[in-house]
Amino acid sequence: MEQIIGFIALLFGIGLAAGMVWLQNRPKTDFKVSLIPHTPLLFVGALIAIVATAYLLSVYGIDLPERGSRF
Repeated sequence: MEQIIGFIALLFGIGLAAGMVWLQNRPKTDFKVSLIPHTPLLFVGALIAIVATAYLLSVYGIDLPERGSRF
């Protein structure tokens, strides 16, 4: 069950980031202001994907280095 939640979060984060990149890069034909803030949502999607990746690595038993240690 933990893996399913992790993969759903990973796919959601990647999808959110990819969707915001697509919205930012499509050609503008009119001067309407978008109601969706693209850049903050892009960073939120990337953060969700990074956290989900770290979570899945820890679920599968890969030890992440402790914070502050050099080696």
